[in-house]
Amino acid sequence: MKSADRTSYVAGQRITFTVRLHNDGNEPITGAVVTDDLRGDLADARYDQDARVGVGRLRYDAPVLTWTGDLRPGEQTVIVYSVTTNRPDNGPMTLHNAVTGPPFSSCPTGTEAGCSVDICGSPGSPSPSPSSKPSPSPSPSSKPSPSPSPSSKPSPSPSPSSKPSPSSTPAKPTRPTWPSHPTPPAQPTPTAPGQLAQTGADDGPGLLGTVSVLLVIAGATLFLLSRRAGRR
Repeated sequence: MKSADRTSYVAGQRITFTVRLHNDGNEPITGAVVTDDLRGDLADARYDQDARVGVGRLRYDAPVLTWTGDLRPGEQTVIVYSVTTNRPDNGPMTLHNAVTGPPFSSCPTGTEAGCSVDICGSPGSPSPSPSSKPSPSPSPSSKPSPSPSPSSKPSPSPSPSSKPSPSSTPAKPTRPTWPSHPTPPAQPTPTAPGQLAQTGADDGPGLLGTVSVLLVIAGATLFLLSRRAGRR
């Protein structure tokens, strides 16, 4: 079976072909010959002279690549080679090649399915080989804008407008006011002996009555005393 690493090409591009040979019978194959005609490639490309194989021998006689070898039952081998397309490509811009095997193989004429490859080309520069290094992530068109800051900082907890005023100082008890020196009562004005104190015009009758009573009592007292003295 034959395959290629691409289905189309542009001028100047390299194409790699692979041919797999497998003995799927119960008998060994000895001295088998497999040919790969590159005639349909050389109008648009050149052979890179790099054919390799794991089992058997390869020989290139332009334009035919020939493999010769033996395969045991269940054994397989792989032929790998490449061509590089012309630049500019002035040919038909179509690569066609087919592999042909022994009469008992799956490709006795090279026209069977899976035994040939057709690749169409196009003019222009070849697409660049993919870079082994990972391409950097595309930078964003613009840096993300930071989160909007709040219009104002949150106001702190309201402080009390004023400290609670201490309870009003109780008024000191008023001490009673005492006169520094008590005023002595007014003394009656002394009178001359044998005179009565004049206390006012309205007190005359009262005082006379009082004096009369006192004289009566004094007389009674003297009488009683004289009688007691006589008895002794």
